[in-house]
Amino acid sequence: MIKAFLVDLDGTLVETKLANLAAYKQAFSTLGIVNDEEALNKWVGILPWDQMLSKVLPPSEIHKKSEVASLKREIYPQYFYMVRVNEALVDLLKFSKSKSMLALVTSASRNSAIPLLEHLQLLEYFNLTVTSDDCEFRKPHPAPYILAAHQLKVKPKECLVFEDSDIGMQAAQAFGANALRIRW
Repeated sequence: MIKAFLVDLDGTLVETKLANLAAYKQAFSTLGIVNDEEALNKWVGILPWDQMLSKVLPPSEIHKKSEVASLKREIYPQYFYMVRVNEALVDLLKFSKSKSMLALVTSASRNSAIPLLEHLQLLEYFNLTVTSDDCEFRKPHPAPYILAAHQLKVKPKECLVFEDSDIGMQAAQAFGANALRIRW
């Protein structure tokens, strides 16, 4: 029996790629960094921010990763209007809230995820939020899902995971839960 829904954020509950791209482009411009736009389009939303910036930043600017990320987080809220919500999944969460526990399990930082969820009025649906700040390991490691299940006091087989990426699906499978892949 499914007792908990564990839901990924980026690409699953919401589509944030355009907002993230716009915020990164503005951060690069503000810092005077010329980046590889093709690489930026390829890796934003696929890799964690530090790995993505290692691929996108010119070698001479790699030392500015933390500065870029900090400025991007500061800028990001002005692009929330570009975020699309998966209304069908939100309807399912609304319906399920009284019957199941709901956890958001994301590779995004708490400083990025929580303001977005509050802005979109989605935070209220979740009993728990697990971000990259809460775990030593990120997806595809199952640690974020293990932590969520532990805190919700459920077993992996009692969870249904909603994911969009190969990395997220690998994490869900390694965790031992049933998983549904979301495609936009």
